[in-house]
Amino acid sequence: MEIRSIHLGGLFHAEEEIQMTSMMPHFVGQIQGFVYNGNRYIDMLWSLGTEVTALPSVSFKLTARFVNSPPGNPYHAATFRSKHSYVGLPMLKAYSDVLIDFRFKTLEANGLLFYNGGRRSDFIALELVNGHIHYIFNMGDGAVTIRDKSRLHMNDNRWHSVSVRRPGPKTHSLIVDDAIEVRAVPGNNMHLELEGILYVGGVFKDMYAKLPPSITSRMGFEGCMASLDLADTSPSLLDDAVVPSSLVVNGCEGPTKCSQNACANRGTCVQQWNAYACECDMTSFTGPTCYDESVAYEFGHSRGGIIHYTFPPGNQPDTEEDQIALGIITMRSDAVLLRIESSTTPDYMELEIVEGNVFMVYNIGSHDLPLGEIGVKVNDNNYHVIRFSRSGVNATLQLDDYNVQILYPQ
Repeated sequence: MEIRSIHLGGLFHAEEEIQMTSMMPHFVGQIQGFVYNGNRYIDMLWSLGTEVTALPSVSFKLTARFVNSPPGNPYHAATFRSKHSYVGLPMLKAYSDVLIDFRFKTLEANGLLFYNGGRRSDFIALELVNGHIHYIFNMGDGAVTIRDKSRLHMNDNRWHSVSVRRPGPKTHSLIVDDAIEVRAVPGNNMHLELEGILYVGGVFKDMYAKLPPSITSRMGFEGCMASLDLADTSPSLLDDAVVPSSLVVNGCEGPTKCSQNACANRGTCVQQWNAYACECDMTSFTGPTCYDESVAYEFGHSRGGIIHYTFPPGNQPDTEEDQIALGIITMRSDAVLLRIESSTTPDYMELEIVEGNVFMVYNIGSHDLPLGEIGVKVNDNNYHVIRFSRSGVNATLQLDDYNVQILYPQ
């Protein structure tokens, strides 16, 4: 199919600047991470920052606005190369107040992050348990565990921020990314009486069996840690360590081999000689691990909006196979999401929402071929990912993680 133009969010005749005749209304909502045959068209527009743009290979017209911005970066990072590595810092000052801030990233679901013992039964600890942060402490009235409330697992090789506070004598809080959990603590003891060193990233092997039973970790942390602040200090995990380790090094060294959790959101891990890369084109996400939100385009609440791509003569792609992925948020039950038209024939592909269901209708030289997911509605104001693949007249369509819909015409 030799392609003349792509309509995203509706149908449009650029040369006449009028809406095309169609029974389907324009899309209203957000479209994110639209990738067609490896090209990120929304990202291309966002980087240009203009409303009407022409490039040597393609011209654009758009009528709505972009959302999303990139996050900040961590600082003073260190890598724990092994689950058996740890460092010791001077005792944590937490007698009447607690302040711990740090960032981390890892592919491991479990591991001890911090531990400082104390007099009698007093202690404080942070650990990863099944991909979630647990904050455990005992001020003499029994161990208390506060778990993060994030819906995401933290072992996704992405930076996460953790903050521990004691805003009141009997109140402790755990903040992981944007999720906060606050706990009122019973008992009469008002002070956390610690002693000895603060273990970071684990403890020595024989010590795990002697840890308080409320701490489940039996191995240390493997991954990167950064932006560490403890009470009134910002210690270096290497320069300020009273117990150093040769397996803890400056900077963040990423993993070098593909693993089950290496790429998020169904990204494909590609093993390289001494590293790996994540292929994110069919995820609607971006970034080194397919976890970052792509640039999103918000279409209007009443009239809708359109992005129209036109390929000039002599530079129109001709495809036998197509790969399309995009993410959407909408409450519209009927809308045109995408239309791709041929420059030489009536061939086309049109992605639609019909009564809340996603359909791709395409015509490659003979008659219209519909392929849809009728078991799931997408007009629920939640994020949905649509993936479509075509080879000749054969095609597949998948919505989120539901079953792949297949069409192999006779």
